[in-house]
Amino acid sequence: MFLFGAMVCLVLIWFALVIQFRAEMYRRHRNLYDSLHLDEVWQRHNGRAVGAVLRFLFSDAPEKLGDQSIARLCGRMRNTFRAAVVTFAGLLLAFFLVPPEQTARSADTAAERTSLEKAYELHRADRYGEAIVYYDEEINGGNTDPEVFYWRGIARWHLDQYESALSDFRVVIREQPDNFEAHKHADRLLSYQKRWPEVLELWNRYLRRNPNDERAYYERGGTYFHSGDRTAAERDANQACVLGHAEACDMLTRHF
Repeated sequence: MFLFGAMVCLVLIWFALVIQFRAEMYRRHRNLYDSLHLDEVWQRHNGRAVGAVLRFLFSDAPEKLGDQSIARLCGRMRNTFRAAVVTFAGLLLAFFLVPPEQTARSADTAAERTSLEKAYELHRADRYGEAIVYYDEEINGGNTDPEVFYWRGIARWHLDQYESALSDFRVVIREQPDNFEAHKHADRLLSYQKRWPEVLELWNRYLRRNPNDERAYYERGGTYFHSGDRTAAERDANQACVLGHAEACDMLTRHF
């Protein structure tokens, strides 16, 4: 795609330079204008003019002309023509060397990106039900990226689909056991239903992997507090405070 765009740009530059060359030669060197058949450049059968111009450009004639302005213009034309030839050769190589199945895979990847972009666009517009349709399409099509499950979980949560949202967050936690946000969202969904043992087990597993995460101690402390275990809640709040969690310090002051 890049080579094709470059080729288009070079062709446009070439035509602009030919227009300028034709006008300058007509104004400054009318005899050469006629001998190069520049009046035929834009005609349908212009092979004679094109051949004459290219022979002129790739000879020492522009320099021998003694016109620096024309010589510089011809230099730019030569460089543009060479660049166009190299780019065209690159396009041919890409066409013949890239396997068709790879091209098909690239097209499939582009389609997947487009589908996800639609999902994210709808999600940002708070159109969660429509976004879920595209998230489902991605996941049912084999996309196992935890990020897709994460955002589908958020969308489902907005639509009060608590168990489905929790299921998505559990997938994220399984694939990314250090993902704090997924743990926190699962915590909120479980806490809403007062499923305290499950919340505690969630944070216990997380803290075994991340023993210095003050946020997790604070969250688990809150779970202990709401479940009635004030001793454990105070212990976790104190640990979170020691590790630098300001809200945990405030919790100690207010509740213990």
